[in-house]
Amino acid sequence: MLFMSQYNKYIQYLKSTEGARDYIFEHCLNLFDNKPISILEIGAARNISHQSRFSDGWSTIFWALYIEKYGGKITIIDIDQEALTNCKHLVEGIDSDISFVNTDANTYVTNMNDKEYDFVYLDGSDNPKEMLYQFEKINRKHTLILCDDFSSKGSLLRQKYSDYQLLYLRDTVFEMAIYGKIP
Repeated sequence: MLFMSQYNKYIQYLKSTEGARDYIFEHCLNLFDNKPISILEIGAARNISHQSRFSDGWSTIFWALYIEKYGGKITIIDIDQEALTNCKHLVEGIDSDISFVNTDANTYVTNMNDKEYDFVYLDGSDNPKEMLYQFEKINRKHTLILCDDFSSKGSLLRQKYSDYQLLYLRDTVFEMAIYGKIP
């Protein structure tokens, strides 16, 4: 079966290149053993020019392709409507359950109530206090959390919660961190 995603120019470009975060995104998804998952992405693509692929990462495509193949759903949160529109273009043609929510991430996580996600990608605000706040609102008994720009955004988080696995973007000194589920 030929998936519509094969016609998306962004996906074709992603598949023909290798970004510094690609192996980290793939590593995280492999932890779910091809099972359906619920994903929350905080922070959307600011730029979708081909050059931005190497700084923005285009993580949404990775999540959407996983969901298309194995099932589940994605919720993408951003305060910037243009960033959400960018993400819509990135995943155009992918047959996945994707919700785009134009709201402040702090408000969203505060009001999550009993919503549980299997995987959360924290890549919103550049403010370390906001990353810590968002992290602490997530139910870690159910959720694996990936934090981007960990050396800057995660500076407060890493001081308070040291149970992370540190990963480096390929051929760089830039850090990301994975926080596993807790018992």
